[in-house]
Amino acid sequence: PEGMTKSAYKKLLRRQRHEETKAEYREHRKQLRKDRDAERREEISKLKANGEPYEHLVKPRNKNKIVKTIGVVIDCGYDDYMNEKEVVSLSSQITRAYSSNRQAMDIAPAAKLVISGLDKRLKQRFESVLPDYQKWDPECAQFKETSLQTVLDRWNGDNSVGDQDYSNVVYLSADTEDVITELKAGEIYVVGGIVDKGRHKNLCKTTAESLGHNIRIRRLPIDEYIKLSGRKVLTTAHVVELLLKWCEYKDWKKAFEEVLPPRKM
Repeated sequence: PEGMTKSAYKKLLRRQRHEETKAEYREHRKQLRKDRDAERREEISKLKANGEPYEHLVKPRNKNKIVKTIGVVIDCGYDDYMNEKEVVSLSSQITRAYSSNRQAMDIAPAAKLVISGLDKRLKQRFESVLPDYQKWDPECAQFKETSLQTVLDRWNGDNSVGDQDYSNVVYLSADTEDVITELKAGEIYVVGGIVDKGRHKNLCKTTAESLGHNIRIRRLPIDEYIKLSGRKVLTTAHVVELLLKWCEYKDWKKAFEEVLPPRKM
């Protein structure tokens, strides 16, 4: 169109496509949840009829009884690498990750979710626009102003920092060839809390390497299970959701198909 750059026109088209498919995507996710619950009820009925154990399929009424099999940390130590719009976007993604973990309380083992490095503009954003974050259920998310390293060092409540071993920590990064094949109970998975459209290559990988202490760096098995249209860098919220869905299904393909919007596939 006259008076509009090619880049701006592409952005306009993307926004229009997103608006057109948003309601459809929401209904798609809603139907998936209904189908999943129906399958679970049917399986419970079959197990009951055969006199077999079925308690593991029953939705827990007390979320405090949920066994948190994995730890997930959103590392927000990248404030200086983002512009204002990207900080706003990250705050929304953290809110979505919290919501996903709350939902996981009802249908699957949830994660111990920690947001590290809540500082600078991101903290200002939460305090000024999203002040209710202070009332979030601590069983579903914990905010820490301290750095990722301090959070890892004190993961089990020990404030003493000695010779640390991060062999149970996996930092997820798209900039590595090493693929994560499964999640393991007792391990901690770090997700980079940054919105940058892929501008800063190797940033999360470099952060992980600087931590040392046997930390592992892995990428999600995107190429191995699905074909993405566009960039292969997922949002922070999507990565957290994928980890939770893998814990539920033990199936990467199923997790990708449920979490990612159709326009990404």
